[in-house]
Amino acid sequence: MKKATTNGVCTYCNNEIPKNSRSILSHLSVCKGKIVSSPANRTDYLLLLIQGKYSPDYWLVVKAKPNVTMKRLDKFIREVWVECCGHLSQFSDTYSTIPMTRLLSQVFSE
Repeated sequence: MKKATTNGVCTYCNNEIPKNSRSILSHLSVCKGKIVSSPANRTDYLLLLIQGKYSPDYWLVVKAKPNVTMKRLDKFIREVWVECCGHLSQFSDTYSTIPMTRLLSQVFSE
């Protein structure tokens, strides 16, 4: 049985995009609605694909600066997506819990 796929909607242009990194990156490289900064004001960002642990049909792509803390990322995710009852969030990798004070650049790599 083939798995159902879910699509997302680009915040910049409202176009529908399939959930896969190739489609997302391809779309963002040509999206007409995104704000383009001049080379002098260029900032590097991380693109994070966040999905439900038990329900990967629910997903969100976040563009974040590398110097943002995990706590700030958590706050953002709760504001736009999952906050309902004040539960505590937790991030972890294969080995341990990731402290909320860590920067995204310390947790994620290219």
